[in-house]
Amino acid sequence: MSYLPIILMQLLAVVLTPVVLAMSSPPQPDEPVLVVALVGALGLDEIIANAGGEILGPEQAPLATLAYSSDPDFINQLHLNGAWLVLDGRRIAAICGVSS
Repeated sequence: MSYLPIILMQLLAVVLTPVVLAMSSPPQPDEPVLVVALVGALGLDEIIANAGGEILGPEQAPLATLAYSSDPDFINQLHLNGAWLVLDGRRIAAICGVSS
């Protein structure tokens, strides 16, 4: 039982590492981005399409997905269409085996 805090700390570090990596640098134009949005009036696929981008990869999570566009205003358009967060997706894409 005395090892439980150590095990929980290690587990937390493993779970949080991808999040910290994704948030460590700002999103760049013409690179994959991680789009986070609450599913509401528009779904993630509609938010991304309306912003002029496309979804990367065959799967997407309920509140986040990888997207790409060569439009330099893509990140701003994502926010205008309802994205909560737009994060650098290069590291997450590499972890997931997706390339733009």
